[in-house]
Amino acid sequence: MVAQRYVTRWQGKENNYRADVCQAPAEVYDLLSWEDEAGSSGLSNLAKNALERAAEVDSAFEGSTLEEL
Repeated sequence: MVAQRYVTRWQGKENNYRADVCQAPAEVYDLLSWEDEAGSSGLSNLAKNALERAAEVDSAFEGSTLEEL
């Protein structure tokens, strides 16, 4: 399960909460990664740390923060 909380300080905007049940590590990665209009993508440091900690307790997540070049 991936639970996300988006907190904003902008006036007139509200905080946003989301929870998703995932069947595979790739689904977790997709939920935690971002992509902009120019096609750039990546992970925040918080998301990377979460995936690395998941790999410590579940071998299915091993290598999920590595990219082959």
